[in-house]
Amino acid sequence: MSALYETTLIVGMFLLRLGIPLAVIALVSYWFKRLDARWTAEANAYQRAQRWDAATAAAYTAQQPFPPPPCWTQRGCSEEQRTRCAAGQQPCLPCWLARMRGEGQLPAACTHCALFMLPPTPVSVTMRAD
Repeated sequence: MSALYETTLIVGMFLLRLGIPLAVIALVSYWFKRLDARWTAEANAYQRAQRWDAATAAAYTAQQPFPPPPCWTQRGCSEEQRTRCAAGQQPCLPCWLARMRGEGQLPAACTHCALFMLPPTPVSVTMRAD
């Protein structure tokens, strides 16, 4: 019985000695992976915002035949939420850009939104003389 106890104790200490550091490393690497994904999304949003600011809002449109519905209709926001939201106060900007400017960072819900995934493309605008 003593040999079984000693063997179990040695194996337990060995697992404790290696298991806890490996678990800590796994948790820290998982946290860094999530943090990197968040920073990548914010960097992409910042670059998209810079491109949007470089040109006038009238020169850009989405690559769809009709403009997409505003985010507050897609998310089902009430009128009160819309008046408090930065996207509802600036309807001429894409909702993700208005929220990023208003809140200081890109909300996590915006990174998977269809409106965020649409790349802005320049459109040629012709003026008619009437």
